[in-house]
Amino acid sequence: MLDLGLEELKSLSKKDRMVQRYMEEVKRVNEDPDFHVFMSAEEDNKKIENSIREEMIEKGLKEGMEKGLKQGLKQGLEQGLEQGLEQGKNEMIVEMLKNKVDMHIIAKCAKVSLDKM
Repeated sequence: MLDLGLEELKSLSKKDRMVQRYMEEVKRVNEDPDFHVFMSAEEDNKKIENSIREEMIEKGLKEGMEKGLKQGLKQGLEQGLEQGLEQGKNEMIVEMLKNKVDMHIIAKCAKVSLDKM
């Protein structure tokens, strides 16, 4: 019955006593100020719940982004440091080779294989 229009319900209420009683009850409830207060309170509670839910989602996203940023920075710094150390070691090996330092000594000190040099 809820998907029927008002005119259809009025037409049915003339034919069916149960529909007529339903229409009267709906009208009575809609005119009851206590019902409006109840519905208003229920709507307020839903709005509050939705606001809290949205705040929690925002907070979770913010915390996740902050954690991801910190983790990304940490990994980036570690990777940059490793690359810098490797580059420095390679430059040192090249300079030592230019100065005719024995390859076996360079490999031992730099902790690299002769193949890599």
